[in-house]
Amino acid sequence: MKISQLSHNKVLISLCDDDMKNFELKFDEMGMCDPHSKKIINRLLTLACSSNNIETDNKTIICEALKSDNGCVLFV
Repeated sequence: MKISQLSHNKVLISLCDDDMKNFELKFDEMGMCDPHSKKIINRLLTLACSSNNIETDNKTIICEALKSDNGCVLFV
């Protein structure tokens, strides 16, 4: 997993195939409607924002997942 800060309020989380397996995530099933995916995505968002000093209290967070050749990327 790689977390990159794109700007003062945007981060990119890159997950390789091994990360997806370790987190037991399947791209086609990822989403906030799936309890397991929701739990993992929320943990990743919390980690990414806290490690990059991005304030999330009372803020709307938008997350977009895109499939990549070797996993997926999350834009936050």
